[in-house]
Amino acid sequence: MEDRCRHSLLSHLPSLLLLFQLPFAGSAEEFVVIGPSDPIVAMLGGDVMLPCHLSPAMDMENMELRWFRSKFSEAAFIYQNQQEQREEQLAQYAGRTSLVKDFLTQGEAAMRIHKVQAFDNGLYTCLFRKGNFYEEANLELMVAGVGSAPQVRIQGPEEDGIRVMCMASGWFPKPQVQWRALSGEKFLMFSETYAQDAEGLYSVEAALVVRDSSSGNVTCSVLNPILGQEKVMAIFIPEPFFPQTSPWKPAFMVTLTVLTLLIFGAAYYTKREHTAKQQERQEREKLHRDKEEDQQTKEKVLKDRGELQADLDWRKSVYLSAWRKAQLYADWRKKMFQALSVTLDPESAHPNLAVSDEKTSVTWKDTSSSSGTLFPYFRLSSEDVFLTICSIVSGPAETPVPLNNPPSSLEEPMSLSEEGFSSGSGVDGALPGAESPLLSCSPEAMFP
Repeated sequence: MEDRCRHSLLSHLPSLLLLFQLPFAGSAEEFVVIGPSDPIVAMLGGDVMLPCHLSPAMDMENMELRWFRSKFSEAAFIYQNQQEQREEQLAQYAGRTSLVKDFLTQGEAAMRIHKVQAFDNGLYTCLFRKGNFYEEANLELMVAGVGSAPQVRIQGPEEDGIRVMCMASGWFPKPQVQWRALSGEKFLMFSETYAQDAEGLYSVEAALVVRDSSSGNVTCSVLNPILGQEKVMAIFIPEPFFPQTSPWKPAFMVTLTVLTLLIFGAAYYTKREHTAKQQERQEREKLHRDKEEDQQTKEKVLKDRGELQADLDWRKSVYLSAWRKAQLYADWRKKMFQALSVTLDPESAHPNLAVSDEKTSVTWKDTSSSSGTLFPYFRLSSEDVFLTICSIVSGPAETPVPLNNPPSSLEEPMSLSEEGFSSGSGVDGALPGAESPLLSCSPEAMFP
């Protein structure tokens, strides 16, 4: 149990340390550090200030102030406990940085860099801490230096012209080189090489080949892109310095031009012939494909035609076979079945059928097969219902009898004879007695 608690405490130790480093509510006043929004330009060898201030403004004398490069440990200047701290300062800034304290009580501070070097160029961060609360801001320092004036000299003849060199050093950042003729026109075709010394300063060498003897003066300019400052040097190239033109050169140029035209003409003719042959080959291939497609279409049509003809022949054979069978059946029927004279027998006819005298036709006659004793059947579904039966033949009037006390079975059948109705005993000719449920048709007996 004790080991488990110790392990849990150790696992949460980094979180606890981070929690202790966070600012506690009310332990320090909160602020924002603001630096310059535009880059600060500094001249090589001069002094520059990197300012930062607080918002809201407050006294900074008892704060920790730090200016550093890309990493927190790369400190250019540290102010803590109201004095400069040199233990964590980079060696390149030792003895070259100081704090501007004029406005510390108003929330403004600046690091001064003395004798600016190329190394000082780049991004900085100013961090201000009060108690456990701190904020920071970024700012950029752009170092610019104008080096030596360019030196221009003639190196010697080259490629039917004169090679001219332009050299300059001590520039920062990398300078831009440009050659111009006496008329001000820029030379676009030239070479240049750059190098940096131990202090990070640039040197440049630019080479130009001047082929036109009428150019006269040529100018080399070296420009600092940050400051927009340039240094210029011109040189005059006498015409005798240019190689003398030989009489065969114009003829050579004409011949070269003619050969060039002939080569272009031959290339054009060859390309046109190649294009024509390619088009002709494509047309032949297209005609061949069309011919193959036509041949395949014809073969398909012939195949479909053959299949259709075969189907028609088969249907025709089937039809002829069936037609022959039909003909044979008709002949066989004629042979097997002979026409005979038929008469009707009145004795075997239904009672409702009347046979003609010729015994060749019969008609339906309506006759009324009712005689003998009829047996009606009655069923009452409620005890409050009365049943009255009226006799249609002459006979003694009967006394109505209520059906509240029906016979033993209401479903017992009752019979009708010529002289009246009888009970459901099924005996013909018996007259109803006093207990008979049969009623007369007198008006008095119709209702209870």
